[in-house]
Amino acid sequence: MPTPLRRFAPLALAGLIGGCAAIGSAWNYITTERPPYPLRAIDLTSDVWVDSADALRGSFVGSGTNQGIVLLSSDTGFIAELLRRHRPNLIRNGDVWSSLARYGPIRIDSPDGGQDLRVASPYGHSIARVEEVVLRGSSCGWRGAKAEVYVTGPRSGSRAPSLRGPIVGSFRETYGSESAWRDAPPRATAEMENTLIARTAADMDSVLATRLPRIIASLRTPEGQRLLIDPLEDIDAAEVVPVWAGSSRTRYAVAVRARRVTPQGDTLLASTVMIWDTAGTWRQTVLAPSLVQVRRGLIRPFAEGSLPLYWRHLDAVSGFGLDRDYLIVEQVDVQEQSIIWGAIEVRSNEVVGATEVGGACSGG
Repeated sequence: MPTPLRRFAPLALAGLIGGCAAIGSAWNYITTERPPYPLRAIDLTSDVWVDSADALRGSFVGSGTNQGIVLLSSDTGFIAELLRRHRPNLIRNGDVWSSLARYGPIRIDSPDGGQDLRVASPYGHSIARVEEVVLRGSSCGWRGAKAEVYVTGPRSGSRAPSLRGPIVGSFRETYGSESAWRDAPPRATAEMENTLIARTAADMDSVLATRLPRIIASLRTPEGQRLLIDPLEDIDAAEVVPVWAGSSRTRYAVAVRARRVTPQGDTLLASTVMIWDTAGTWRQTVLAPSLVQVRRGLIRPFAEGSLPLYWRHLDAVSGFGLDRDYLIVEQVDVQEQSIIWGAIEVRSNEVVGATEVGGACSGG
């Protein structure tokens, strides 16, 4: 071999090895799961609509009992479109919202004898059928208007999971079999629950310390504080809910609502929602920490750069054809005096459905 080629061979080999290493590193980076960016709030974004064949499309949240299911939407474009298509004679002077409030509940029969959809609960998912849609107005105009989609299911004679509890309904393409049961993931032990809550509270305090102005940066925990593991308590409470997070992995969604005291003596309520694994190596913030004020037993907005929100009533429902769950969260807005239900996909922090279910304008 000529001398120049002899010199080139080691360089070529080194380049080939380095290139393979770079490709391997890039592949590892692409395929390694990473926590998604946290949400600041559950917004009332919506993908629901009515197609050209008058069929419902998109995803809804709601609740189910042994008698049936009610899916809800506060999407004003969707509500207005249903009224214009099905009851245009009720609209006066082009004002959808005053007309809707004037005539009370307006019933719309499901076209073609009912439309099928996929519905998921904490017990699994199956196919159900729409019976009717009811539109409700509000004295506040568009704010507080609702579409209620009444659903019966599963199909008559089929064996399917219970549809009791929080529900996610989807009019998208279905996946897999019509019915699938959700095996509940293992619950955390009492000791693990306390560990998860402590991790979440410590992470919440660390994030707040970096965000707050110096005047209130030194928040302290009230002496003797003990967080109750109770979804019904708003102050000094926590919840731990096991969720399937893909590949048969169990992780734990944790909500914390804990008092903190400023150096000036003001009492605040700090809140966040996170997801952990048992080892603490997976740390995912679902909803970034927020602060509201507690004064004379009332929860009010706190104007130091934090949205006036806190979160409660966690639950998990079956994902459609996936090996991971949707996390159900109730968001309380103390400024707007409203309550929003949201369904969040646990791997991506994507809100797959949200609706306002209570507040000053909705009678809730």
